[in-house]
Amino acid sequence: MTSHSAAASPGRESGDLIDRSVLARLLDDVGLENADMLLDAFLEELEGQAQALEAAAGEGHLEAMARAAHQIKGSAATLGAVRLGRLAATIEDAARANDATAAGAAMADFPGLAQASRQALGHIRHEAMGAAP
Repeated sequence: MTSHSAAASPGRESGDLIDRSVLARLLDDVGLENADMLLDAFLEELEGQAQALEAAAGEGHLEAMARAAHQIKGSAATLGAVRLGRLAATIEDAARANDATAAGAAMADFPGLAQASRQALGHIRHEAMGAAP
């Protein structure tokens, strides 16, 4: 995120996974160093949050699924990972409604989408900040 235009320009790799305008607003709001730290933290924490969500899903623990999905939804929204945020919201809503079938169906897409979102954000970080993805 060396420039606002780098953060805001559309990129094919991120497609509709990442809303770069959210990253540009974040950069405007908190500055380069803090935006870089937030992105770094998200990329590191998403793996643990995803594991917690997948473990809760595997155990059929809907309350834990809702909590983990809620955390992912908030973090994803902050950094513009729009599809991941929407999917996490779907999982959270289904889990809170005690709809194990809908929560499980939504979970089918979660691992791949989480990985794609991590890669897209890593790529954006690399191109805009000059850091390794």
